[in-house]
Amino acid sequence: MHRFDCKSMLRVSSLNGDDGQRKISISLRHLDSHVPYYDVGMPPEAAAIIRDGVEWSTPVQLVGRVQALFPHVSATQVHSAWATMSEILWKRDELQLPSARALLKELEDDVDVLDIHPADGVQQLAFVMKKIIQPLRGKVVEIGTDATYGTNSKHLELYTVLGEHDNAGFPLSYCLLSTAESIDIGKRKAALEAWARKLRDTYGVIPVFVHVDKDMAEIGMIRSVWNAKIQLCLWHLKRAVRTRLDKRKLSTTPYQPHRAHAEYAFIDPNFKPEGRADPTEYEGGILEPPALIGNQIPVPRPHAITIKLPPTQTASAALTDITNTLDNSSATTAAPTNSESDSDEENGKRTFCPPECREPIITAMENHLNAHPLIPGFCHPSPAGIREWAVKQMYTYCFENDLPEAWAYLWENWYRRGRWELWARSEHPQIPRLKTTMMVESHWRRIKRDFLHHFHKPRLDLLVWILVTKLAPRYYRRLELMMVDTGRHRELPSWRKDFKSEWKRCRHTPITLPLNEQYQPDPYKWHLVQAVHPVDPMFFVEVTRNRSTPFWSHPSLKPLDAPPPPSTSPVLPTSSSVHRDEIIQEAAEESDEDLVEIRAGATFDERLTSTLTKIRDFCDGLEYQRQFRDLRVLDTLEREGASFFRLIDNCLSRERRANSSRSAPPTTWERSTANAMFYRTRPNPSDRDT
Repeated sequence: MHRFDCKSMLRVSSLNGDDGQRKISISLRHLDSHVPYYDVGMPPEAAAIIRDGVEWSTPVQLVGRVQALFPHVSATQVHSAWATMSEILWKRDELQLPSARALLKELEDDVDVLDIHPADGVQQLAFVMKKIIQPLRGKVVEIGTDATYGTNSKHLELYTVLGEHDNAGFPLSYCLLSTAESIDIGKRKAALEAWARKLRDTYGVIPVFVHVDKDMAEIGMIRSVWNAKIQLCLWHLKRAVRTRLDKRKLSTTPYQPHRAHAEYAFIDPNFKPEGRADPTEYEGGILEPPALIGNQIPVPRPHAITIKLPPTQTASAALTDITNTLDNSSATTAAPTNSESDSDEENGKRTFCPPECREPIITAMENHLNAHPLIPGFCHPSPAGIREWAVKQMYTYCFENDLPEAWAYLWENWYRRGRWELWARSEHPQIPRLKTTMMVESHWRRIKRDFLHHFHKPRLDLLVWILVTKLAPRYYRRLELMMVDTGRHRELPSWRKDFKSEWKRCRHTPITLPLNEQYQPDPYKWHLVQAVHPVDPMFFVEVTRNRSTPFWSHPSLKPLDAPPPPSTSPVLPTSSSVHRDEIIQEAAEESDEDLVEIRAGATFDERLTSTLTKIRDFCDGLEYQRQFRDLRVLDTLEREGASFFRLIDNCLSRERRANSSRSAPPTTWERSTANAMFYRTRPNPSDRDT
């Protein structure tokens, strides 16, 4: 507070009056005037502005409007006034949970409150979005589920189920849950199961694919309620593996090498970590018993004594397991601490996974996730074969790079039976549209950044009011534009824009030979872009992405040739296929008029003229370089332009052989000049004027 040297004087006197009453007089005098005082309260006009915008505006939006007219009003005053005035919209009780339930009953046109009776100590409130779940009934094949925290002052976790429609996510239901006061085992899983059963039985939410992160309570709920393929999010998978590989701790997940060897004989049971495992290290935080192989039952060894040796000691110089036959023996071994493992690595003795080996492991796991029998040529055409191929590839890499700790972690958490099914797409006959739970993460980001950042841990009833009245209308409008053709222009979803650009790029990309023989796609199931007729503009608005072959469906997808008979297995052109050679040769001999195409508004002549101008201009620039005699320019030209020079040599060689009367003419699929198959040779110089 500011002080002023005003030489003021305050005099207070008390006198007894004649009527028996005491009179007090106060005298205050200032020699110098203070800064004038003014009222810092909320003006009635400013309060009216806040009151008019309380339902449709946030406090941040109102601050600018109020301060433009009343500069002395602070943002805190606006926020406090908005919070007080808005209570009439969402506050129904002093207790938050009963108030939220009462508010949801008033919003019965938009939501249905699920009748769930939670166990003692469990707080749970679940509701569905009627205007979303009813139009999508029977149309939801993939869903994503996840939880977020820090959204309310009661510290209830906010769960949601989002349904996928045309590669976009729509919130079907929300569940507010807290099990902090319950002592029951499996309390959270039981509460989630009650919520999921209501969605399944009452609203027909029966997905084929469920996308989750590695939360084992959610995974257990899905296994109990839905007979669906659990698909772990690729982003969460890569982050979890990368985080573990980056750690220096050597002690890893308990590994059973003999069980792995019994399943795959190529796994050496002696290739295992030398130190003792950490029994608390499991992805998802819950230790699951591995699936038994056949009728094998692990045999207990009550008289086994395990002696822990330093991780740096070689296996040949140590005795790692001694079986004591005495009846009174017991196992007493302590697991190595993190500090011990860290110090070992710092001394250069051993690491969990060297930095240069981490990204190859991540890349291999992504390839293993993407492998599927519907993608021929990449791996084995069966789910069991794909798993064996993936396990062998990862084991071989770890074995060759001496990574027993990393292999134990990867096997027990990702590749063993019981964990492999959670993330490998090959375990289901169809391929889901989604790879990650990013539609759920985007939903949380929209809630927190667009709405909740205006409030610090709001009440439950305020959170429910925001979800139903502020956030949901955006999804209503988006869903209506997708499902109802209003005759107006509709902006394409982001994935359709990318698909359209990629389709056009592939349409005009020249096919170079030899072809990549790793994949063997059927053009009539995969709809190779250059194997079908040009599509109409509505194709990019209406095309449907399927989860099985054919992967794309639309009336405009008409193959250039009739589909081959069922007995014809190879679909790619080969040098021994005489029939396909004739087809390509006939296409190459068509008239020039049939080859004129429009690409971004340019004709064939315009495109060729532009290319020739660029080449001629570059040749002039190279001629200018001659005087400097800089070998670096020549080396760069020969290295970077090697493929273009090969094309030039092949085209001219093809032309010389075609015009020669002494050598055989080149064939269509000749490998030496295959990239020049569409190059039309010029006539002999002597024949050009005839």
